[in-house]
Parts: sequence; structure tokens; C-alpha cells
Amino acid sequence: MVEHPRDGGIHPFFGEPTGPFEPPQRVYARWIEGEEGDFALFDAVDATSFHRLYADVERAFRAPWREKVKAAQIYAIEVNPAISGDAALAWLEKYGQEPMPGWLDIAIAPDPGGPTAVYNTITGEPARVDISIRHASEEMAVILDEASDLTEFAVEDGVISTALGSLAIDQVFVLDVGQGSANALLSGPGNVVAYVDLGGGVQNDAGTWPPALTGLCLCHSPPVILTHWHYDHFDAANRVSAAQALTWIAPLQQLSTGPQFAMAAGIATQSKLLLWNAVPGTILSSGNLRLERCDGPAGDQNRTGIAVWVDGSASAGPMLLPGDAGYLDINSLTNWMGVTALAVAHHGGRAAGSPPSPSIPGGSRAAFSYGYNNSYRHPLSRTIVASGGTVSPALTALTTAGWVIGYPTASVDERRTEDRRSSYGAPSSPGGSGLGHIRLSWPGSNHAPFTCNCGAPFEPTQ
Repeated sequence: MVEHPRDGGIHPFFGEPTGPFEPPQRVYARWIEGEEGDFALFDAVDATSFHRLYADVERAFRAPWREKVKAAQIYAIEVNPAISGDAALAWLEKYGQEPMPGWLDIAIAPDPGGPTAVYNTITGEPARVDISIRHASEEMAVILDEASDLTEFAVEDGVISTALGSLAIDQVFVLDVGQGSANALLSGPGNVVAYVDLGGGVQNDAGTWPPALTGLCLCHSPPVILTHWHYDHFDAANRVSAAQALTWIAPLQQLSTGPQFAMAAGIATQSKLLLWNAVPGTILSSGNLRLERCDGPAGDQNRTGIAVWVDGSASAGPMLLPGDAGYLDINSLTNWMGVTALAVAHHGGRAAGSPPSPSIPGGSRAAFSYGYNNSYRHPLSRTIVASGGTVSPALTALTTAGWVIGYPTASVDERRTEDRRSSYGAPSSPGGSGLGHIRLSWPGSNHAPFTCNCGAPFEPTQ
């Protein structure tokens, strides 16, 4: 087990909270996530520091942004009613119904009652502000494109196959990391040989990280397969910084010049960063693992990342780990395909298309990874109105596909990481002490216990 406090080694943004701070007056940013007006998230860099370190430097003397970003002030900017209440609702109704493509030039004014939260650290308290958004000039957009270019780390499929080796995955642990995603892939002897995502709760949901998860197993140098570049899918590597030195396989996506880019640059500096630039629908196989490039709308990081299949025997359905992609975005997922296990897409939030069906009625498992009482209301089954209300689309799609899903408590098929226990079979406590790790495996699997002597608390409790 390797455990360290946050030290901000990649960038101070990923370190310990600093307390109250003065928000920037102006940033360059990209919209990186939002859900139909429910919230909007921007990845940003302070405009003054970007000009000083990069844009205003004569081109012949301009160092790559990956060498300069650590000295820049970078921010996450979010409009979310869970943080800013009615002010955020009003802003989202007016401005947040559609994604905002391209590079943005955002003016910021301090406002304790404003609709927007600005974070100068990924787990600290935000400053409340008001914002005014316009598109960056064409000239500045070209400079920002140049600064954020990561194509030098794009590799051929064979390089990724070599990095993965011939994996033989016997079971998957869906780890309780709060409002985030991390999945440990185990070999037959019970060793962690790869991760699919290595994230955890961030920003307003930083407190959902379970105190009982005191470290990660890195003993066998497992590669990390990153489904996409959202903070809650990679931030465990800032809680356990030794994970930054692993080999990271990630999709080549358009990143902003703020925290996303800083994370990518930090990984590239410390380890192997292998970016997969395959066309949508491409499949890369390693042992019984299949990586599939998702075919979602251009510019949507959730839906253009990597989905991961883990194949069982010919008579057993595969496991599917789609990250935050829509089911519609996974080309090899045909209608009514059966799976032995499903890590439910997008933490149980919105996911376009129809999920696969359970291949073993009453025996297949749907694992929901989310933090108790999180600010995004995941899973969206939580939005059911107790008396006569409508069931959320996310829940309806699963039940239509044949999964037996319960509300408010888990039913036959699903398991939820918020349901924490002191040990397997012990009473659960949503959001309480203990851990909510979930084991996914095939019928007849030997279910080897987590055998590493590193001390990482990984043994599933459900």
C-alpha cells in the first residue's frame, strides 16, 4: 500500500486546500461537462499568467505549455444549484441549456451571492462569483489550441497492447471512492493488474471520499486505463501520488489549458502517458480485455473516451465498464446484449441509449459508483418523487433492459458503493463508516480474495 497526503506535486491545484483566496479577474476556459441545464463545469487558466508564461512570449522562445503550466494559476469553475442555489438555477436556465463549444474568455467579478463557484484547489472551498462569458478571439483560440496540443503523446495500437501485456482478468472490484470512479482489475491469484479509472470525489463532493480508504495497491505496477479526462476519474492519483508514476493509457481528447492539462502534463513528466487516437469504434484487445473507442458527439469528453469490456468464457456474458459514456456511444453494444456485470454508466446519471441486459437473471450485477448525498444527485433514481412522481430516465432504461433495480434501497441486481460496511455481509450504512467496494465476477469463478500484503483496504464488502 502506498499512502501520502496531498502534496500538489503535479500542481498546487491538486494539493491541500489553501483557505480563502482572491478569485481571478479573467480566465481562458473550456466547458468540459454539464447535464441539460443541471450544472456547467469549466476548466480554466488565469489569463494574466497564461499571457505572461506563454501567449506573450515570442514564439521562437516559447517553451511548451506542459513545461509552464505548473507555474500558472488554474481553476475549476462550476455553476451548480447544490452549491449556489437559486442564483445558479437562474443562470443555468438562461445560459446553461446547451454545451458551449470552443475556447471561452470569461470575466469574473466577486459576488458572495453569485451563481458560480471558483475552485483554486480541487478539494477546497470555492469563492462565489458572477461570470460573463464570450468566445475567445480567433487569434487567442489558435494560441490556446497550440498550448493544449498533446498529440506528441499519441501512440500506435501496438504500443498500448505491449504496455497492457496479455491480461487475464478474473474479477473486478468497483472501488468505493465516493463521488467518482475507480475499478481494480484482478488476476486469478487476486493481484491488482490494472485499473480502469483512478478517481474520487472532488470539489463540492470531496467529502464523499471514504476515510477508510487509506491507500491503493500499486505493488504489481498496474497500468491505468483512463476512460476520459474528468477530474473525478483521475484524482485518486493525487491522493496517492505514487500512482502518477504508473503507465497511463488515455484517450486523446481536446483538453483545456487548466487542471486537465496540468494532470496530463504531470503524468507525462513522471511516467508513460500513452494517448489512444483511434477512430471511433476501434477495438484493442489484450488477453480477455477489450478497449473500445466511443463514438459520441465530438467535443463531449464523457462520450468520446474509452469503454472497457472484460470477457468471460464462451458461455458467460462479458463485463462492461463504460465510464461516463452513453450506451449509444459503444458501437459493439448491440440491442439487448447480455452482460454478466455492468458498472452503470455515468454513476447512474444520464447515459444516452439502452444499457445491456443481465445475462443471468438474478445473478448478474449492476454496480453504481457514486458518493452519498452528492451534489449531482447521482444516481438519478434519487429524483423519483415518493408519491406519484415519475421515474428518472436513467432508472427506466435499466429496468426496461431487464435489471431489477430498487429505490430507495438496493434490490436484487444492483450494488451501490454508498452502501458501506465494516466487512462482507455486515449491515450497510449509506455514506457511513467502512467501505462499499463491490465484487464483479463470473459464476463459478474462484473469487480469490485480495491477496496482496501491501495493506490496501480493497477486499469487497458486497
